[in-house]
Amino acid sequence: MLGSLLLSCLLLALTAERAQGTLSRPGDRVVATDTVALNRELAQLRVALETTDPAQQPRAWGQLQCDLGSALLRLGRLNRDAELLRAALDAHRAAAAALRDDATAVEWATLQDDLARSYSALGVVEGGGAHWQAAIAANRRALEVWTREREPERWVEAMDRLAFALHGRGQREAGIANLRSAVQTWRLTQQVWTRQGDPGRWAAVQLAIANTLYQIGQRRPHGPQMEQAAAAYRQIVAMPAGDEGIEGYRRTAHRNLRAAEAQIARRDAARRART
Repeated sequence: MLGSLLLSCLLLALTAERAQGTLSRPGDRVVATDTVALNRELAQLRVALETTDPAQQPRAWGQLQCDLGSALLRLGRLNRDAELLRAALDAHRAAAAALRDDATAVEWATLQDDLARSYSALGVVEGGGAHWQAAIAANRRALEVWTREREPERWVEAMDRLAFALHGRGQREAGIANLRSAVQTWRLTQQVWTRQGDPGRWAAVQLAIANTLYQIGQRRPHGPQMEQAAAAYRQIVAMPAGDEGIEGYRRTAHRNLRAAEAQIARRDAARRART
């Protein structure tokens, strides 16, 4: 009952992806988000790459590969185009190789974050556990640098993406270990994105947590996860009405709560029938 809905809700639960060029700071440049502008940006980047010698200007060439990968990633996501996403991954790999010896720790973490985004985007479009596993590994490498103490905003966003990758991997295996890890990781993000301080992001993450608990509950019907999912949905439903930033999450949580309650009722009825 939550099949197709679950993925769309989890995509909403991801924080707004930073689209600026890799190794740049947020706000350094305006980035394109529509197809025409992105294709124009890609053409400019390719011309720049043709005139930049990677042997003579490895850092400039690596930066251009970062920007090319980011533009390809945005365009690939817009069109759900696996070929573009694979090209984005190739560009981000080339950037990482070119800048490996020259990048600062923070820049290296940004490169790993770019790789994680590309792998996760391919995981969404192509499926398969390998993409998700690679995204998990790249996210964890970034988090070795972006600690909560040093880079709290980058830390929480990387944790959000790690949870999403863990969920993607968990969907493609019979066990529940990665789904549980996704829930635990998302809960850590709520220590920063609190209900009072950032209700929109809190609600998005809470919905992802609830949906993942619902999935675990379906796989382990005798465990407590379906009740936990229902409780998590209720917390979203109970948020004050009228805030446009959370209204969509409230409506979705209300629908999913009914589905969870129906699952619990059917399970309990089956138990009573056996006694």
